[in-house]
Amino acid sequence: MNTQPITAEPDSDAIKMFVGQIPRNMSEADLHRIFDEHGPIYQLNVLRDKTTGQSKGCCFVTFFTRRAALEAQNALHNVKTLPGMQHPVQMKPADSEKRVEERKLFVGMLSKKCTENEVRLMFSAYGMIEECTVLREQNGQSKGCAFVTYTSRQCAQHAIRSLHHSRTLEGCRSPLVVKLADSQKEKEMKRLQQMQAQLWNGTNVNTLSQQYLALLQQSAAASNGGSLGNLGNLGLGLSALQMQQLLNAATSGAAAGSGQNTQGGDAGGGGGGGMQNFQNLHNFAALAALANGL
Repeated sequence: MNTQPITAEPDSDAIKMFVGQIPRNMSEADLHRIFDEHGPIYQLNVLRDKTTGQSKGCCFVTFFTRRAALEAQNALHNVKTLPGMQHPVQMKPADSEKRVEERKLFVGMLSKKCTENEVRLMFSAYGMIEECTVLREQNGQSKGCAFVTYTSRQCAQHAIRSLHHSRTLEGCRSPLVVKLADSQKEKEMKRLQQMQAQLWNGTNVNTLSQQYLALLQQSAAASNGGSLGNLGNLGLGLSALQMQQLLNAATSGAAAGSGQNTQGGDAGGGGGGGMQNFQNLHNFAALAALANGL
């Protein structure tokens, strides 16, 4: 039987495998005997019904090495049929290994002198890199940050544990930042929260009302038939009525801001338009805060 120290971690490029077509009467111990001949196993879990505890006829297995996982796949997938089963074992990388958001890293506090090749060299020690991009200004100057995407989730986690705040690079005032990159939903939420905070501070109300209006209109256009009830992609969980109220408030704020600009020299008219705009935007922010449960 293959053995491995209990405290050991799997290799950075190890693969978590999903295995189907397993007899429901097989326990973790039974499956260990099947998989163990291909290499030492780090973790093995049979998927079970939460209510009955009955096996669902499938499991997850992670070997200590990528090589062992691939050897097991070659030997078992569509090849070996276990006792009592009509179809051969199905073995493939788990879905979690494929999701880009679990493999893509944001790297901050990066020296602006670092090239893509140098970033690759720094991160390649922790696993196979699928993509590496240094973010740059229009003139080609590095912004001091990059995205690194590994071929597996475990490689990404290994890089985070090893590199985050591990060193301070040339020209940087703070240690290197290595973390999972924000998903599109998280980016949208941060943008809305930032704009909402600025609204409550009463800054740039005319500009922000236009930004809110544009954001909502863009989201409405992206949904089915422009329906405001399909804006769940914003992550706000708003009802159609709430979204209509938000859109109306933003429209009123934008119109008030426009009126203020056209009245230029009329101090009285401009002040009134500004106050109305400010109130509209506060109502807008209040609705957004309520919808977010803040």
